[in-house]
Amino acid sequence: METTTYHVLELNLISAQGLREPSVKPHRHMKTYAVVWVDSSTKLHTRVDRVAGENPTWNDKFLFKVSSQFLFGKTSAISVEIYTVGIFRDRLIGSVRLLISSFLTISSTAATMKTPAFAARLIQSPSGDFLGTLNVGGMVLDASAGFQALSKVSGMDYHDLMGENLHGKHHSRTNNKSKATVRDIMEYVPGDSLTSSSAPPNTVLRELSLKGRNEDDHGVLPPEKETLFEEITSVNVEQPLSTNLVPTEIADREVISDNEGTLVKMEKDIKMVMEENKKLREMVEKLMLEKKVQSTVISDLTGRVKNMERKWLRRNKRRKSHYVRIASALKSYI
Repeated sequence: METTTYHVLELNLISAQGLREPSVKPHRHMKTYAVVWVDSSTKLHTRVDRVAGENPTWNDKFLFKVSSQFLFGKTSAISVEIYTVGIFRDRLIGSVRLLISSFLTISSTAATMKTPAFAARLIQSPSGDFLGTLNVGGMVLDASAGFQALSKVSGMDYHDLMGENLHGKHHSRTNNKSKATVRDIMEYVPGDSLTSSSAPPNTVLRELSLKGRNEDDHGVLPPEKETLFEEITSVNVEQPLSTNLVPTEIADREVISDNEGTLVKMEKDIKMVMEENKKLREMVEKLMLEKKVQSTVISDLTGRVKNMERKWLRRNKRRKSHYVRIASALKSYI
């Protein structure tokens, strides 16, 4: 039986420009968010941008578990829909269908597939018009890097991934701390303070008690020594427990650090794309202005031609009537 190879597709919904909704009043401020999915059964959404209005910035990352057939398919695509928050219901502003083949550099080599890619796509409104651009980034991650959180779901965002890791760390740390025995505590006490770390707990406690009795006639450790002993034991217990991390958590940390390393490059590329979009927009505005000037000149010339035609018709009528009078006069004379 053949086994299906899965890959982890990372998608970063960065920002959008030029969003507008005809039904929204000019004084009303837009609050937008995006919904993204590979499989319609698992739809993920970004945070709501409440500040930027028509030019929102989300910068939210999503992870999708995809097969090799989907990744190398010519018609495979990621669907993105942008909504604005309403009083009674959220309204759809536009959608984007992002083809994998035209977005990512898909190759048989792992190094090429892990190269981040960026794109700016036009947003299509429900009426069919284009109303803005969507800036996205993406890359293919190594599925063997410890993404066990995707074993039961086909997609998740980075907030869920980080929340699960933090919860898991806290849970495992609490359990380990509650189950620590006297022997575990005594093994991490430095050897020069009491005895060897391999001594049984009863011997260590007995020596500690005898030492306290020699220094205090009441047979009780002084308060400062009790505090010092508690600090030493707590510090030495925390150190081995914190180093005993689960391998999957270490792998997740490495992957997240690698992604953070590429974030600077992604931001630079996004700035370049935004500058190119700005230049293109300026060129379009300039062409539209030139076209408007040309249309004005053409309309002016058309008006002049029509005036000349009217004058010519009037002049012809006058000449015709004059010729008729001359012809009638000649006939009467003859």
